[in-house]
Amino acid sequence: MNEPHIYQRWSALGGAGGWLGCPTSYTKDVYLNGAYAGKRQYFTYGTATWSPRQGSNMVVAAWEDRGYAYFDWGTTAPYRYDSFLVRRTSASDPGGTQREFGGGTAGRIRVREQNTGAYVFVVEGCDIGTFGHTCRQGWTLKASTPN
Repeated sequence: MNEPHIYQRWSALGGAGGWLGCPTSYTKDVYLNGAYAGKRQYFTYGTATWSPRQGSNMVVAAWEDRGYAYFDWGTTAPYRYDSFLVRRTSASDPGGTQREFGGGTAGRIRVREQNTGAYVFVVEGCDIGTFGHTCRQGWTLKASTPN
């Protein structure tokens, strides 16, 4: 492990004996539209991705356990949001499903797995105003459960 934000999240989730399990890769650079955007690492039970555009310490992690897919995100500091939009896609739902959750600087959800393929998650923090949602930092990089 050579990316400190991912290492800290992995440790907080229990390290090798925890939710993500053991690392199965080194950290890899992630690019969006040809520009460096963060880092990702693969683990036995899922992935963790550092997505600094949504906060310098923002890490999103996804894993599976006993028929559920979990998605964990935070911290968005210095940003704080009224709500979070979480989008997930899978082989059986390629168009995706989006749900809104309470705000703050972090969160975690779980969903019952409906297929044997990977679930891919992203999150976006939003403020709610008179005319709807304002989501300034955009969607995070992806985190997914294993295939």
